[in-house]
Amino acid sequence: MQKVQTGCEVYSEKLSGGIPGNIGLVLVPNVVWGTLSSSSHYCQLGYHKLAIGADSGGNGVAGSMMLKLAILFIIVGFVAKLNCDPARYDGYKLLRVHTRHRRDLEAVKRIHDAADERLDFWREPRSVHGDVDIMVSAEHQDYLSDLLQDGGLEAKTIIEDIQEAFEEQSAINTEEEKEFFGSYQNLSQINEWMFTLGADYPDIVTVYEIATSYEGRPIHCLKVSDPYQAAESTKPAIFIMGGIHSREWLSPATVMFITNELVENYGIDSEIKELLEGLDWYIVPVFNVDGYVFSWEKYRFWRKTRSEYDHNRCKGADPNRNWDFEWGVSGVSDMSCDDTYAGPFAFSETEVRQIADYLTDLNARQPINGFIDFHAYSQLWMTPYGYDTVLPDNYQEQYNLAKDATDALRKVNGTDYTVGNIADVIYKASGNSVDWARGKLRVPYTYAVELPDKGRYGFLMPPRYIIPTGEETMEAIRVIGQGVMAYKGSASKLDAGLPTA
Repeated sequence: MQKVQTGCEVYSEKLSGGIPGNIGLVLVPNVVWGTLSSSSHYCQLGYHKLAIGADSGGNGVAGSMMLKLAILFIIVGFVAKLNCDPARYDGYKLLRVHTRHRRDLEAVKRIHDAADERLDFWREPRSVHGDVDIMVSAEHQDYLSDLLQDGGLEAKTIIEDIQEAFEEQSAINTEEEKEFFGSYQNLSQINEWMFTLGADYPDIVTVYEIATSYEGRPIHCLKVSDPYQAAESTKPAIFIMGGIHSREWLSPATVMFITNELVENYGIDSEIKELLEGLDWYIVPVFNVDGYVFSWEKYRFWRKTRSEYDHNRCKGADPNRNWDFEWGVSGVSDMSCDDTYAGPFAFSETEVRQIADYLTDLNARQPINGFIDFHAYSQLWMTPYGYDTVLPDNYQEQYNLAKDATDALRKVNGTDYTVGNIADVIYKASGNSVDWARGKLRVPYTYAVELPDKGRYGFLMPPRYIIPTGEETMEAIRVIGQGVMAYKGSASKLDAGLPTA
């Protein structure tokens, strides 16, 4: 994952012309202090000690207390400038490599697996005839070009100016006549929207806190249900969540759109009325609240949580690799700076552990028969499992329902989705939410959904696509809801040959 100058607690790049950082600077041990040139050096911000090192070649200043103090004063001088400035992406590009042959795939995998922090893989190597998307700064474009040339690979530019695309995506609607869903919303706006919805529709919407994040933010859930049911319902439930990866802004926006459709159309749409009478809907628009705030305020492409652990060089872990089912088996990293860092242990991330506890308790009260985790991007509708190419015993039923859902979705705007299990469709990824929901809770219909697009904009989908994406996804949700309501089996049935713990 590439890191850029972002201010607090991420990274700063290229130390030539000065030493960015703050009092909490930690330096990579092999920084060459005597030659602060155009080569990249990475400094982690946000920790509690200053480590000044030298390379083994003797070009450093070990033993020179005066120079160390001078460096410290320079560092302090940069605090005001860098401590709170959000990242900019001037000159950054998104490049795409198409893997035409097996050798192309292996070559780009070698680049990816090297975990070079100068490169940010938006879409990882998956298969032959697949696309790999890489964000790179202007400073390192020649470097990436050399790597690709050495591997016999070619790249084309997908986004010419990341900063320009980012500014388009984060533009705020100031015209009162524009719809709420005409722009992306920050966490405060999302929370306000949830409570307003609950106040406007108190008979069918309940808003409550189900967890607290590492940084102390509440994680809110909406329960949308038939107003005439008993207080302690035992009818089946469906759980929908978005924003587990904080840079995927289209996910919370789409989850909110779906929620809004369910609520506002309850009294006028007979099918939606039936869905609320047959199911209790539990919806979490933003799972990773700390990361989402950070993606708005500091570093747009932050994916992970914001937790800290002793001896870890970087903050956070991937909350979709941290669930306690086949944790750490495949598709994860043990390097804290990687986007797929699974955490020091299963359920290390407090958000994941608390929401898993909540779901376990809920499932004991009323069966959770549907579970959907929305992501972006790639247009995929996926079943378990991700930890390996193992299929759940009801795979055909899950597949058929997903095909029906994506067929209904396609009729709205012509958007095509690929359907299949996670490990085969995208890549192996253990410790994910969907595997846990099926493997631990035995939820019969569990899906991970990658929303649009297929890479034209990637994580920077302009806000004009929020409503079209919401409208088409709602048609899929109608189908999924009907399928979940029709389920008559036992959610506790075990998949043959799979571990139960």
